[in-house]
Amino acid sequence: MPAPIDKIQNRYRWRIILKGNMTSEANDILNQCLRQAYEKNWKNTKIAMDVNPNSMM
Repeated sequence: MPAPIDKIQNRYRWRIILKGNMTSEANDILNQCLRQAYEKNWKNTKIAMDVNPNSMM
């Protein structure tokens, strides 16, 4: 889904929300997904993960 502020400095933003228990297995899977995304070497793409957000804004 688009982020609440969908564009900042001419860059689009998206949000993926997952709900569940943060187990070591879930952590390993998320880290593997990040690793695969970085291996694709997409220019102009940044990925950030917040496992315990204080606010959804």
